[in-house]
Amino acid sequence: MRPLPVRQNRISARDVSAICERIARHALSSPQTHFTVRDILTDQLLLECRPSESIRGIFAQVIDPELALSMAHFSFSDEDCCIEGLLSPLNSGVASKDLQYMFFNGRFAVCPVLSDYLNRICGACFRFVRNPDDWTSHRNSPGTKGRRRHPAFVILIKAPHDRFLWLNAESQSQVEVQNESRMLQALQDILKRVVSASCPALECYFDRIFPQILDPQHATSFRTFHTTYNALNM
Repeated sequence: MRPLPVRQNRISARDVSAICERIARHALSSPQTHFTVRDILTDQLLLECRPSESIRGIFAQVIDPELALSMAHFSFSDEDCCIEGLLSPLNSGVASKDLQYMFFNGRFAVCPVLSDYLNRICGACFRFVRNPDDWTSHRNSPGTKGRRRHPAFVILIKAPHDRFLWLNAESQSQVEVQNESRMLQALQDILKRVVSASCPALECYFDRIFPQILDPQHATSFRTFHTTYNALNM
């Protein structure tokens, strides 16, 4: 709340909306907490999020109940890292990236590497489901502007604090993950399970192409992606 004028007697509707949005984020990362936002002058209830046993229940309350029902739940854990969350169906998507939430030890932040990885793989899945015969078409090809689909997700990552390097990018918190390859491998395993459950026809392509093409350690351009896809399917 630090950048918001919450102590002023009068705040704008835009600030009120920003306050509610931030409280909704806190609710997603703390599903067992009861949050309310109320205008004490008018006694109007602006936001209420009741405790829930699951992230899905909170997402349904504060974001979109219909989308919440269709999202796949996933979890992953190893020696020092635990990942849990929701991912929208791989046979559809949403019109913008506004419904992408990542939390690191309970704190909302942006992690460009992890977000880009998820968006690339899910984008390829969307194209495959839409047109299996020509799913390698470039994301910026003619006629796709305005119709591009993006995944919606909530991801909660818990790990030792020294795994995260906190940065400030403009007004948003930004984080860099130490040992990115290990975290990306965990996300890859999660996505593979989701693909296997929701779109079995895509599973073989996931094994053969996505890991080597979309891993930041390898070439990530879609031109290379197309070349490898064509070579594997000759």
